[in-house]
Amino acid sequence: MMRNTDAQVLFTPGPLNTSATVKSAMLDDIGSRTTASSELTSRICSKLLDAYAIGDAFAAIPVQGSGTFAVEAMLTSCLPATDYCIGVLVNGEYSKRMLEICEIYGLHHVPLQCDTETAIDPARVDAFLLEHPQISHLALVHFETGLGVLNDLAQLASVCERRSVQLLLDAISTFGALPIPFDSPALAAVALSANKCLHSVPGIAFVIARKAALQPSVRRSLSLDLNAQWRKLENGHQWRFTPPTHVLLAFDQALDEWAREGKAERRLDKYQQLNRHLVRRLAEQGIVPLLDAHHRAPMITTFLLPETFALSFEQLYRHLEAAQLIIYPSTYSTARSFRIGCIGELVRADIDRLADALRNVTSSSQLIEPAAHA
Repeated sequence: MMRNTDAQVLFTPGPLNTSATVKSAMLDDIGSRTTASSELTSRICSKLLDAYAIGDAFAAIPVQGSGTFAVEAMLTSCLPATDYCIGVLVNGEYSKRMLEICEIYGLHHVPLQCDTETAIDPARVDAFLLEHPQISHLALVHFETGLGVLNDLAQLASVCERRSVQLLLDAISTFGALPIPFDSPALAAVALSANKCLHSVPGIAFVIARKAALQPSVRRSLSLDLNAQWRKLENGHQWRFTPPTHVLLAFDQALDEWAREGKAERRLDKYQQLNRHLVRRLAEQGIVPLLDAHHRAPMITTFLLPETFALSFEQLYRHLEAAQLIIYPSTYSTARSFRIGCIGELVRADIDRLADALRNVTSSSQLIEPAAHA
């Protein structure tokens, strides 16, 4: 594995530590309208389709920006002008963001509020679709990284197939590590990001959309119009607006490294090994996962601080940041929780470094006056 040599370690859901070779790939300057740029974009799109052996029915369409840009492009570009309704499955911060996108654009939608600490129940979704026969599309977040809840994509796709509903999937934090059923007739589009399980830098996202799902006669956005972007790339091999050329160079390198290291199966195995080690090391200090193992995925885990821990999250964060170890707060209702990611160019020694730093903070925390907790 190409090891990042940065002193600062990011235990986050992205951006994340990248390899030295991915970073160095950005040192070249290329023109946005050159043959080299066109070939770079085409090569990346082909690699993404090959990553899951996706057939010709789909197109990989790039979008400048974060994963949310791709999700917004997917929701606004893959619906007809009329006779549609989106069922939004809400069980975390990122599905709430999908709901907000529907509200901003005035898209016809019906939300299903679900428990935020467990995977969405497929039987409940089946009943929801029966209760709302007008629903033509279902919007789902595969892995809710706000708390770290993994939804059962295979079962939910089967529900969509049975009810003849099209699935619009946010796979931002799973593409490149977990299976995605591109062979399902229900799967209409998948949003993904370069700076999650594919270990590249932020600034580029993609929607892999069924070509039949793209709506040439419907324009709800200028810059996020997937059909217009796809047509431009197909016909002239050019982006409609300035592409992030340096980010594309990094992503091209990251995809090569992902393939050489064993693709999704090996990447998931790596995350699982790191996460098991992380859970063991923190359990020694009384720091345990919030969620039951059945509902978790190894990419990121929310941990609860023991009641005896004297520091607030903010104080803990500052201690770890001083040691160049970066964690994230969770979206849980208590401030006494935090998230640790196992994605990016991390190794077992990084987990040990974090666990040792937490132990050092714990041993000295009684010297610091506790903060008030919400």
